[in-house]
Amino acid sequence: MSRTDLLKGYVIHQRPMSDSRKILDIFTAQAGRVTGVVRISKKSPALILFQPYLFSWLGKQEFKTFTGYESEAIPFALKAEQLYCGFYLNELLQRLLPALDESTELFAAYEMALAILANQQPPEPHLRRFELVLLRHLGYEYSFIHEGFNPTPLQANGLYHFNPQQGFVPITTQSFDSPNKSGLEYSGADILAYHRGESSPAVLHLLKRVCRHAIAARLGREPLRSRELFRRD
Repeated sequence: MSRTDLLKGYVIHQRPMSDSRKILDIFTAQAGRVTGVVRISKKSPALILFQPYLFSWLGKQEFKTFTGYESEAIPFALKAEQLYCGFYLNELLQRLLPALDESTELFAAYEMALAILANQQPPEPHLRRFELVLLRHLGYEYSFIHEGFNPTPLQANGLYHFNPQQGFVPITTQSFDSPNKSGLEYSGADILAYHRGESSPAVLHLLKRVCRHAIAARLGREPLRSRELFRRD
């Protein structure tokens, strides 16, 4: 039986299976998202979100049996809007990340995002950075200097649609007049500004729309529950 010992990871979701067992989704660098069952008792330490643990598990199938866990460091203290952002990151990982897929770069981006959120910094730029790393990990790396997957340069005075499968594509007269355009037009100047490293409100708004569109295309019909928290506040 395959056994893994003491890998650093974070609980991204947990739910009860019985009075003495929980089903966990954890996120690790070496194994990506790992799902399995853990036995709990009154003496078991609490499993807290945003706290690094060392986990061990066994099992040859995708669903594992966790054999132990211990705290590796203190948790990241997230509050208010930053806490909602942490829930959002966790839900993205749980919903989109394939099981048992090595995720070293994404894991580093996750820890960096948690550290920044815990420092009460404005979350928007860092959420977008994490979303782009996640999309790249899933196989979708968009160009912010070329049209779609071809070498044609974007034009600062151009207008573009964003296609989740291709990236930015130029708006034709027919598509611009279409009633189905859904407001998804982007200026070439803003796209190129992001490529130059700018983070103006217009650039951050563009990134938010692009990432939301790209992620929605991969989520299917079920919306992200964590987004409801922002609407309630």
